[in-house]
Amino acid sequence: MRSPTGVFMQRRSGICLSLGALASILVGCEREAQVLSPEVRAAVPTSALVSATDPAGDAAASHGNGLTGEPYQDIIGATIDFDQATFTFSMDVGTSVPGSPVLPGGITVQEWSWNINTAPELPSGFPFAPGGAAPPEFIVMVTWNGSTFAGILIDRRPLLSGGQAVSTSIPFEIDGATITADVSASRLGNPTSFALVARTNNWPHFGSGSVQTLDRAPDIAPIFWQ
Repeated sequence: MRSPTGVFMQRRSGICLSLGALASILVGCEREAQVLSPEVRAAVPTSALVSATDPAGDAAASHGNGLTGEPYQDIIGATIDFDQATFTFSMDVGTSVPGSPVLPGGITVQEWSWNINTAPELPSGFPFAPGGAAPPEFIVMVTWNGSTFAGILIDRRPLLSGGQAVSTSIPFEIDGATITADVSASRLGNPTSFALVARTNNWPHFGSGSVQTLDRAPDIAPIFWQ
């Protein structure tokens, strides 16, 4: 299935980063920013394409409420590629994404996303609760709201100076069990490096603290592009 503006880019064979050194530094989402330290940067190989794998069958909400995601929300792998000033973010999930997924009760949005951290600051606010600080300055997401799929880039940098997050439509594609989104480097501030964690989330409401993170890749420390 292809979005009207969807772009599918050919991928080169990638590399899997060893996360052993990073895992000793980072534990959980709230510490992802630390991967940007110069010491860690120097230990990570430079590549146009980086990837991470994730165990199958671990799509379970992390809030202790016993919720389990669907197989199409179970991340198997995530990839970042860079070519001709465009980043291509890709995610493989456990089974093909349905053409019209059924939303669980109380859920208004399902999300497949790539959360990007380019600096140590932690913006507070959208799409999370107004007072909730969270690492990503950018969130690249493909969403399903019960009627349509959409590709969205959320730029959270304005929150650092009292402004509002900016949401922009981006090209995306869903091809069976592979979700892909493309973002120009300029929209991400032309970064030279960033940390990234892929996620699948269920949202009762954007702008609230009720998000249910069903799966993330990697599970402990981010992957690092530079």
